[in-house]
Amino acid sequence: MKNNSHREYFANIRAPKYGFKGSFVVHVFMGPFTEDYRQRPFDPNLVGSLHVFATNIETTGCANCKKGAEQNLAVTGSVPLTSALLERIAEVGSLEPQLVEPYLKQNMHWRIHHVPPPRTPPLSSSPANNTSRRTTKPTTTSTVAPVARI
Repeated sequence: MKNNSHREYFANIRAPKYGFKGSFVVHVFMGPFTEDYRQRPFDPNLVGSLHVFATNIETTGCANCKKGAEQNLAVTGSVPLTSALLERIAEVGSLEPQLVEPYLKQNMHWRIHHVPPPRTPPLSSSPANNTSRRTTKPTTTSTVAPVARI
């Protein structure tokens, strides 16, 4: 920590929303991970996941979805990496970019899991009440890790 602050790292993900013919998950790992896609959500080196809810554009009746697909609509999200880096600080050395960036290039991995459509009938839902809460502005310096492009 320098001057009572530290760097924050994220895996910023950008993916075509309708590019996988349905919903999908991007799993981000720090270190080796299982090749068995069914076990990936339980892998000890999983640091986070981005879940994307999408429809199969070839079978949907959703006009808005089709329009989004024609416009190559992308979804974005971030997976925080700082906690995983701090857990491995003995390997990394510090949170300084000159040490973290090569570490991430060697040890950060991602895999996509396509989520098959449900076999049960669709559920109905109703809008929930919106709630909000006050938060305080963080006092940390932010640095973004390399972007995982899909």
